[in-house]
Amino acid sequence: DVNFRDINIIFSYGSEVAPVSQSQTSIIRNVNLKNINVDGNYQIAGFISDDVRTSKSNINLTNITVKGGSVLGGMSGWVSSSVYNMDYNIIGDNIKIVEKWTNDNHQYSGGIYGYGGRAKYVTVKNSNIAGDSNVGGIFGYMDQYELTNFTVSNTTITGRGNYIGGISSYLNQVDYATVDNCKIYGVEDAQYVGGLGGSSRYINRYLKVTNSTIENVGKNTGGMFGIVTDTTINTSIVYNTSVTGANNVGGMVGDAGTFSGSSHIQNSIVNAYVTATNSNAGGLTGYLANKNTTETLNTKTYNNNLILRSAVSAPTNAGGMIGQADKELIISHFDKNYLDVNLTVTNQNGKH
Repeated sequence: DVNFRDINIIFSYGSEVAPVSQSQTSIIRNVNLKNINVDGNYQIAGFISDDVRTSKSNINLTNITVKGGSVLGGMSGWVSSSVYNMDYNIIGDNIKIVEKWTNDNHQYSGGIYGYGGRAKYVTVKNSNIAGDSNVGGIFGYMDQYELTNFTVSNTTITGRGNYIGGISSYLNQVDYATVDNCKIYGVEDAQYVGGLGGSSRYINRYLKVTNSTIENVGKNTGGMFGIVTDTTINTSIVYNTSVTGANNVGGMVGDAGTFSGSSHIQNSIVNAYVTATNSNAGGLTGYLANKNTTETLNTKTYNNNLILRSAVSAPTNAGGMIGQADKELIISHFDKNYLDVNLTVTNQNGKH
């Protein structure tokens, strides 16, 4: 059991700056950190800057401020060889991640982890996370899979570049993730912005985005994900959430994948206000890349979904389920979807 309190570490142009610069300890348990201020450049963290194969549990972080350029995390900066470790029961309250310089291409800002991390049962609340590309409420960039039980609440996440999400810039096979009462902003040159992640692959289940605002000045914006590739979303909900972007804006997904690969949305519910300021807004998906879809290859299937008391608006290409698709849909791939959507096309020559 260890307590870190009232610590200021300032090394403005330094690297690996944190209360613990590097850890190769196999297990760390029961640590409380409060009122920690760390200021550096690269790989800056509220606890461990270079986290090597360490499994941590019961870590409480309160009033943590991390300022720097790249690889910024409320607990860990860079997690090396994270396939070897698993973290449990991590709580962050009033975490501030601050990008000091905004004229360079910086990456990886997260409420708990900058880059990497393998964890279960992680909570971030009452926090403010900001960065350039790869910005998330818990992970700047998640490089592992089969992770579960994440919650981000009452938190603002802001990114200026690509891949911004309420949980992570990128989600890879996650169960039970919740974003509630959050604001997620893509500003300046941002693309791929989502309530949970900027991008996703594989099977993701039991996801929730509720009472939140997602706004992006660029393209590919979704209530859950900005873009998906080879992804299944199952038994998930977007509720009382506003989703706004330029092109390809969806209540659940902005851009449903590349021309190759499959994507599926099943047994899910959307109650959202979806707005594209340019084109392609849909109750589930803004843009469906189905050019190479056949009955059996590169399939895009939407089954047993409810889009309830929602509104979809765009100057052109507004749809209750899909804003725009490359070609005619294969009817057998869309079964038992119920739509209760108010559609608005603001351009008199637009399509819906």
